[in-house]
Parts: sequence; structure tokens; C-alpha cells
Amino acid sequence: MIAEGTRGLFRRAIVQSAPFGLMKSRSKMNKVMSRTASGLAPDAHWEDVTAAQSTVEKAASRFGLKGQMPFGVQYGHAPLPAEKDLDAAWREVAPKVDVLVGYTTREVACLRPPSRCSSSGSRNRNVTLPWNSWWSSR
Repeated sequence: MIAEGTRGLFRRAIVQSAPFGLMKSRSKMNKVMSRTASGLAPDAHWEDVTAAQSTVEKAASRFGLKGQMPFGVQYGHAPLPAEKDLDAAWREVAPKVDVLVGYTTREVACLRPPSRCSSSGSRNRNVTLPWNSWWSSR
């Protein structure tokens, strides 16, 4: 809604599970991620990009919660405003757009990989749910 060229495009928006607290101050992490992926050619095959993804994610992991959701917007790159201009950009747009924000108390539960608790590979609900509860309530 604050990207260049979007004026008048939105009247209403529903935002579900937005990581509001993780969207700013990502420039150091983005630089580390860019350096880590710098050997990847701009026209690299998708399989090479996918293979590099886990290495890039691992490099971002040292940045705490932001590192758990490393791929996202990069303010200051077209068409987005610079991070220092975000508040002004949102103040300008906010009166023109009705926004409904939704969330769940177990945001990351659906993002966790399934726990493997038997040789057959089936999930054991008694192990998975307490772990997800701990992870999603921190």
C-alpha cells in the first residue's frame, strides 16, 4: 500500500498474521544474506537457487526472530520507500484504507516441520503439539 504507484489501488485490506515486529531493521541481515548468495548468477537455474536457499537461511539465523523469517521486503529498494520514510508513508496512506488485522495465538505452529516419532514416519500429536505451543508462545 505504500509502494510507489499504488495510490488509489487499495480501499480495504485484510492482513492476516503479519510479522509487524520483524519488518524493520533488517538491513544488516539482508547484507549478510546477499553476500552469502553472491555466487549465484542472476540467470541461475531454479534448482541452483533452491539449493542456495538453505545456506542463505542459515546465514540469517544468527539474527534472532528476524532470522527465522529471513525473506521479506527490503525497504529502500524500488518501489518501496526507505525505512526512515516508512512512518510518513503509512501516515499518508492510512486514512484512505480500511484495514482489518487478524492473528492467531499459535502463529508458527503451521510452519513447523512435522515431528517424526516412529519408524513409519507418522506424526505423534502428543509430541508435536507441546513443542509447537512452546515455540509459538515465546
